[in-house]
Amino acid sequence: EKFDKPHTYYLSNHVDLKVTYHSGEGEDWGVGFHGNSGRIISVKVVPRSIHHKDPAKPDCSGKDPVEIPSGNLKAGEKLNITYTYSITFE
Repeated sequence: EKFDKPHTYYLSNHVDLKVTYHSGEGEDWGVGFHGNSGRIISVKVVPRSIHHKDPAKPDCSGKDPVEIPSGNLKAGEKLNITYTYSITFE
């Protein structure tokens, strides 16, 4: 992604969370949870900037970043920002 447009701010409004875990299968320490246990080994967080074309239905596959032009908002003008996240387990 390029973040080099003059007089523009870019916002990281999305995080990708990658959770690495040990399922506990075959281990004694998970017996009391009837197979619904595990141990988190690590969580990697990668921030991104995603311009959601339809905030009501955010699509995290977008490649365009959120661009906020420098300058003041006009009276009564609002700036709406959609924040999202995605999680993968390994």
